Amino acid sequence: MKTAEEKMDMLKKKLKSKEAEIERLKEIERYAIQLKSDFEHYRQLSQKEQQRTVDTANEKLIEKMIPILLNFERATKHTPAQKSSPEVQRVFKGYEMIYQMMRSVLENEGLQKVDALIGLPFDPFEQEVVEKVETDTVPEGSVLEVVEGGFKFRGKVLIPVKVRAAVAPQTVNSGDDSKSKTDRNPEGE
Repeated sequence: MKTAEEKMDMLKKKLKSKEAEIERLKEIERYAIQLKSDFEHYRQLSQKEQQRTVDTANEKLIEKMIPILLNFERATKHTPAQKSSPEVQRVFKGYEMIYQMMRSVLENEGLQKVDALIGLPFDPFEQEVVEKVETDTVPEGSVLEVVEGGFKFRGKVLIPVKVRAAVAPQTVNSGDDSKSKTDRNPEGE
C-alpha cells in the first residue's frame, strides 16, 4: 500500500502534467486565434485588391468609351431638318436612343460630365487651357469659354474640361528701350 506521501507526489506529478497540457492547449488556442485574425486580414486585403483591379479595369474601359459617347452626342446635335425623309429621321432617332442608353449606363457606373463656369478662376485640377486670350474685361486666369466638357470617374478626372482662359494684355513699349539685351549688338555698339 502506498503511503500518503507517495500519493501526494503522484498527485503533484499528475497536476504538473495537467498544468503543462493546459498551457499547451492555451498556446494552441492563441495560435488558432492569431491564424484566424491573419486569415481575416488576408481576406480583407484580397477583397480590396480585387476591387481595385475591377475599378481599374472599369476605369480603362469607360475611358475608351468616352470618345464613342462624344461622337454619338455630336451626331444627335446635327439632327436633320423636318424636311428629311422618315428613314433618315428614324436613323437619327436611333442615334439619340443609343446615346441616351450609353450615357445612362456610364453614369450608373460612376461617370460624371464636368463643365467649367465661365468667369470663375481656372482650376488646374479639372481643366486644361487650350487657348489663352488677352483681355482686360475679366480677371487674369478666368475661364472665358468652355471648348469641350470633361469627365470624371468616381471622383478621378479622366478628361479635363478644355477651356479658353483670360490673360492680361501685353503692353508694347515704343522706342529703343524696349529692345532686349539679346537684340542688341553683343559688341556693345
